[in-house]
Amino acid sequence: MRIPALLLVLAGAAGAQTITFSDGEFPSWTSSVVWTNGASTGGGTADVGGGNPGASWRVDHSVDTLGGVIVAHRPTDPAGSFDPVVQGPFERVEVSFEANVIDAAVFGSVVAFGVVAWQDGHFFYAKCNYQLVFTGDGWKLVGGDLAGPEFSEDGGGPAFLDFHGGGPITFGFYTSNSTGHAGGVALLHVDNFEATVHVGEGLLGTPYCQPTTANSIGSFSTLLALGSDTAADDDLTLRANCLPPNQFGYFLVSKTQASIPNPGGADGTLCLGGAIGRFNAQVQNSGAEGEFAIVVDTLALPMPSGSQAIQPGETWNFQAWYRDNNPGPTSNFTSATTILFD
Repeated sequence: MRIPALLLVLAGAAGAQTITFSDGEFPSWTSSVVWTNGASTGGGTADVGGGNPGASWRVDHSVDTLGGVIVAHRPTDPAGSFDPVVQGPFERVEVSFEANVIDAAVFGSVVAFGVVAWQDGHFFYAKCNYQLVFTGDGWKLVGGDLAGPEFSEDGGGPAFLDFHGGGPITFGFYTSNSTGHAGGVALLHVDNFEATVHVGEGLLGTPYCQPTTANSIGSFSTLLALGSDTAADDDLTLRANCLPPNQFGYFLVSKTQASIPNPGGADGTLCLGGAIGRFNAQVQNSGAEGEFAIVVDTLALPMPSGSQAIQPGETWNFQAWYRDNNPGPTSNFTSATTILFD
């Protein structure tokens, strides 16, 4: 069945609902080149054919010698937007769409696809969970299940998506190409786009300290905090995403923020200062999925001076450190999150 354009579906009770936006006709979409190298260009147009079935969003890339391009695609109709101020804080979004690379006369005959968000005049990218589709593979299902802090900006605006407030958020996708030697072009079609926003109070704090050094899988790792920001609830889970697989790491905590690049020769930036606690009694492995998590005992944070309980009115900052091979043995850091407890 064809997905009609601008279909908005609400489900669930207030504070725990899902909001689904679906579009298979693309009458009100637009494309923007958000990064380019050299004379590389790209864009998208609604196409009455080429879909799976029917209409599609046609994307064309033209990539300069040794160049590259990233193009963001999104709906412009306000009916396709989610407003965290009116509808509640954005917890996570499930995005899916189908992609068919017709021709990619570029490096590896492949196009990279990922999820993008648009808020207050800026694009924010999900720098993990991107996928590759090769020429001649036919229609491929693309997308991901992403939390608010996993969307970050590439300069010129706020570092992170404001999933608690800010302006309305529109979800779309990005396409990317590069060349190894000579220039090239790519032609592709996208169809049956769907974004389901989960609204709730599950995500805690405000992300800060966007990673600047990609890890060995080409991603920028993210820290998520979930649970309750009421100190007496003793309900806090920390999760690190977009990690290289099968690597060890642990979480860090401090009352002080900092920005210390390459501490001890590590990749990335340490975003904590002052007295830093290490959850090294809860060392984790990222496994095949590239993530790990712990439940925090908020009554006994492992600070250098001894166990310390979180008190109402205190602000605490959290980050994760992990090992990597990039290409030799090294380590890196996730983004950080600051939480004011009441």
